[in-house]
Amino acid sequence: MSRTKIFYFTTDSKIGGTERMILALLEGLDRNKYEPFLCAIKPGGALLPEAEKLGVKAVTLNAGSRTDLPALCGIIPMLRKEKPGILHTFLFHANIAGRIAGRMCGVPVIISSQRSVDKWRKPWHSALDKWTSGLCNLIISNSEAGRKALIEREKIDPARVITIHNGINAEKFAAAACGADAGAARKAFGFAPGDTVLGIIANLRAVKGHKFLLKAFQNVRRTTPDVRLKLLVVGEGKLEGELKDLADKLGVSNDTVFAGFRDEIPRVLAAIDIFVLPSLWEGFPVSVIEAMASGKPVIASRAGGIPEAVVEGETGLLVPPGDVPALEKAIEALAGSPELAKKMGEAGRKKAGSEFGIEKMISKTEGVYERLTGNRDKH
Repeated sequence: MSRTKIFYFTTDSKIGGTERMILALLEGLDRNKYEPFLCAIKPGGALLPEAEKLGVKAVTLNAGSRTDLPALCGIIPMLRKEKPGILHTFLFHANIAGRIAGRMCGVPVIISSQRSVDKWRKPWHSALDKWTSGLCNLIISNSEAGRKALIEREKIDPARVITIHNGINAEKFAAAACGADAGAARKAFGFAPGDTVLGIIANLRAVKGHKFLLKAFQNVRRTTPDVRLKLLVVGEGKLEGELKDLADKLGVSNDTVFAGFRDEIPRVLAAIDIFVLPSLWEGFPVSVIEAMASGKPVIASRAGGIPEAVVEGETGLLVPPGDVPALEKAIEALAGSPELAKKMGEAGRKKAGSEFGIEKMISKTEGVYERLTGNRDKH
């Protein structure tokens, strides 16, 4: 029985939400049907070694930047050598380069992924995306918000854009949060049993809203002196030094832990009480559904696909992007009411388990592969 080779092509090798979903897809893919291969434009992150642990051949173009044209051209001989039946691309630069190279090399099926509403885009980004979108067979968005953004902004045929929400191993997160290791996880980060721990898991980029969280954290500590509030920041990125300086300036550095990159996310989530993600824009952040699966209430921006996961007043609280006073109010509401926080966390755990399981994401994605290759009855 022949297997269909799938060439996964992404921009970055540092692990964030998109990269975690790629790894989940690689791990759950039916290897009797498919042979995955992974290529990243930029080197230096943990994505490729993690993929290799799953038995997947993983390489990089060693590009100095996302727009390193000579390096990007390296995908052409790679595609000609590997001869994939499917090219599945992730993130803007890999989408553009992959579509063009894929058509040049005669790849039968090209699929792109839309991971965010991408409000950072300039008109030329949208024009380039719209022009090259005609080179791919289908675009998979991880949120309805992202799908609508493509249709409305770039006038892409709605029939050529579908939504498949991110999925996670919900049972793994729930087990870690409820297990005996939860107390040990808190202790490992230096938190005491009576502390109320806010947590954010995100790459240290301006769009993720860390500065808003630090400012809100400073003010809530002042307005709720009876709550021993702490903050756990997990992630890496160029803003690390700037954020640490801001924490010093705001006088919250002693109560803030910058933990850097962590690969054991269930254990990280076991250490916190309330998950916060005050992004300026988003797609469908995997960190939010991971927090929900861990039984944590979520405070997040009403941005992108977040409201597709977080139900206002039921599984968490939503605030306008960039609104520090609203963020403060939400933190005060949950930090000051452990009963409400627990109720929302439990509702989130149930929703994540029933709607955002990894099996559902993989099944829907494999269904797309089978439909586009005509292999539904051939394996």
